Amino acid sequence: MAPRPGLEEQMAILTAHGMSLAIDDFGTGHSSLGRLGDFPAEMLKIDRSFVDGLPDGRASRTLVNAIMDLARGFDLTVVA
Repeated sequence: MAPRPGLEEQMAILTAHGMSLAIDDFGTGHSSLGRLGDFPAEMLKIDRSFVDGLPDGRASRTLVNAIMDLARGFDLTVVA
């Protein structure tokens, strides 16, 4: 049995077949800023826990703005 392709290879296969990828729930769990540029994603979805504090929560506003700036730097569409 052939070894299973790694995550990056699986994503490359999907995008080669015309699929668009999104990074979901960014900012929680095992999200890694250092790996963000490694993935062929077109969209970044901000986790609901950050969006729920908008527009009044200063911490939520700061985090969402930072994530949006980061996403724009990687030419990603942002969804919240």
